[in-house]
Amino acid sequence: MEFSEYISPRFSENLAFDEWLLGRAVERRGGTETLRIWRPQTHAVVIGRGSKFDNEVDTRFCAEHHIPVFRRHSGGAAIVTGPGCWMYSVVLDLSLRPELRDLHAAHQTVMEQMQRAAQVLTPKTKIQVQGICDLTVDGQKCSGNSLRVVRDHLLYHGTLLVDFDLRLLAGCLRTPPRQPEYRQQRPHGQFVANLACGCSDAADELWSQWRQQLKKGWRVSGNGPLTVTPEDQIAVGRLATEKYESSDWTRAR
Repeated sequence: MEFSEYISPRFSENLAFDEWLLGRAVERRGGTETLRIWRPQTHAVVIGRGSKFDNEVDTRFCAEHHIPVFRRHSGGAAIVTGPGCWMYSVVLDLSLRPELRDLHAAHQTVMEQMQRAAQVLTPKTKIQVQGICDLTVDGQKCSGNSLRVVRDHLLYHGTLLVDFDLRLLAGCLRTPPRQPEYRQQRPHGQFVANLACGCSDAADELWSQWRQQLKKGWRVSGNGPLTVTPEDQIAVGRLATEKYESSDWTRAR
């Protein structure tokens, strides 16, 4: 498995890069499996592929706070991300892992890895998997995840709230139309939590621990990071401009 910490100052390019990784694997233009981790530098709302824009996002709040809204390549509900929210993506080859064609098995396999990595950051607090693919701490959600399958490859990606401004989440998002049973109708402010609140001074050290555990868990090879060529960067930039920055895509539903 290859490894990447690719990040762009253009948020749209970060979304495009995940889709590019999946397409690259499907077309066998390089390694067929990749783990990517990155830390957003700016705030953004990201809705799911099938989300209804106006049902999940408070567009007035987002406009007033200059928080852009994007639509991602995978399913699931809307999320808010930015500094203090860590992101990961993993592209898996289903021809090598045929058991993951069962989506229940795919959720279980990936979430077990993400649970172990999160547990390293907070060894005294138990991290659990609840709902379909949430990580929780003391019954509050600290990680949301989604997937996309194209032919023989699976893209699975998500978030980890570490030291995020949770007030933004409550402001940007409306009450989701679909809720896991364990939420028990709680509003955002009572439902979500940071994994390690107030850890900004130790963020780089914790990031290093998380990276190490994920690379170990996914058995990342020691051949160095994935190489992104200038041609690759052009392709990612074009996808970001033509798709992820397009209102036709973002407001498709």
